[in-house]
Amino acid sequence: MIPGTGPSGQHMTASTIYAYLPEDFGGSLPSDPIAAAQTVAGLPLTLARSAVPVQVLLDGDRLAAPVTMGGQAFATGDLAQRIWTLADVAKGIRLTGYVLRTSQPPGPTQQVIGAALPLKPGQRYQLSLSHGGGRDTPGFAGGLAAGTRILTEVGKRPIEDIAVGDKVWTDGHGFQPVVWHGVHSVLARGQAAPVRLRRGFMGLGDDLLIAGTQCVRLDRPEGPVLVPAAAFVAAGQATRDFGASITWHQLLLRDHAVIFAQALACESFWPRESLALGPPADWPAGIALPDSPAHPRLTEAEAVRLIG
Repeated sequence: MIPGTGPSGQHMTASTIYAYLPEDFGGSLPSDPIAAAQTVAGLPLTLARSAVPVQVLLDGDRLAAPVTMGGQAFATGDLAQRIWTLADVAKGIRLTGYVLRTSQPPGPTQQVIGAALPLKPGQRYQLSLSHGGGRDTPGFAGGLAAGTRILTEVGKRPIEDIAVGDKVWTDGHGFQPVVWHGVHSVLARGQAAPVRLRRGFMGLGDDLLIAGTQCVRLDRPEGPVLVPAAAFVAAGQATRDFGASITWHQLLLRDHAVIFAQALACESFWPRESLALGPPADWPAGIALPDSPAHPRLTEAEAVRLIG
């Protein structure tokens, strides 16, 4: 962050992004990256080896300094509107699309793609909505759907009614307080569509809607493991519900634990991968993250091999 003075002499704090033009990604950048990311597990994007970033100073949704992009000059105070954000979770990279627009008079525009750090020329990215992506939508994607009943110290309650400080039952550690309750809505398309685990599956009394990335405990003779719900779809044991949108709820405990959703053993929120891309605005201060999950977390491929 760079302190400075705005065009009217007011104090401001500018942030720097490293901006690229759409053509720097060749033909791999779709016209609507958000829509494309909702239909595939990972949207492939490759940066040209000849690409050179331009440092752009932003003050909120305005330029904090003049810049030239794509042959078009933009002045301090011109609009820099964020239109989408996608992330490569494995690489810890978040890419954001902006539209730069001149304000005096309103005129030419230029789309740019920004990152917090310079990208590696020739690097290939797999972008998704997995953690906090979307059109200006904060928080984390995935979790348990609204209406899911969670076992708490006052009985089974819909997850949306559970507040910070309420206690939920955990396997092996009794009742534990919720320290953060995240809520996130996404379009229920492609890999973002919820997984439906049907009544009778692993003892479920009712259907359960769960994110494909959310893990369920699977017991083995050598010990329990956590498997992503998407693995059950790949193994032919569950389906996805496609629709307009889905609202996910995440419950963070001080220690990663197994909680009970519709009586099924599921994980509480595991924040390690998500926080690599930055915490949401309402993230609790001073929370020490667990060093390891409650049980080993398998990848989808590992889980499918285990399920058979």
